[in-house]
Amino acid sequence: TIQLDGLDDGLIRMPDLVTRLQSFLETKPTERLRLLLSCRSFEWPEAEGEKLAALWTRAENAHFIFELEPLRREDARLAAEQKGHAGDRFLEAVHRADVASLASRPITLFFLIAEFRGEEFDATSRAQLYKNGCRRLCEENNRERALLLRRFSREECSTDEKIDASGKLACGLLLGGNQYIYLP
Repeated sequence: TIQLDGLDDGLIRMPDLVTRLQSFLETKPTERLRLLLSCRSFEWPEAEGEKLAALWTRAENAHFIFELEPLRREDARLAAEQKGHAGDRFLEAVHRADVASLASRPITLFFLIAEFRGEEFDATSRAQLYKNGCRRLCEENNRERALLLRRFSREECSTDEKIDASGKLACGLLLGGNQYIYLP
């Protein structure tokens, strides 16, 4: 079994990664190989992926593609309940604030839950709710990771500095028509 998690990150550094993997594996006994890849659907190279999957020709080694879908209402309700909130009230607040798209992804769902106060969100507007979520994403909540980062970085950035830098980077990406930043 070969497992590659985050193939889309690998494609940033090596755009022909799937083609190279296919080229490498075409001379190998694929009937004895199980290949597991994870990749954001949007980033998956369709044509190259089909060529790679074609290496497994026998029915018992057929390839399967699974796509992770956005969270459902029930998933968001359950997550809110696990954090001690009334799930239905949380979903009503999500609907009133018009932030269902944020509730459909785990990372943004968790900051919505953190902003929820029984009936409403702390933020008074959708924009403020988003800003509060961005602030939470810029704060390191994992104590061990924070200590490790301090060991390896020369300077420690404040949350405000991280927000400012991420805003400038996002603006540059949008204006430049790019989807990622590559640092060699």
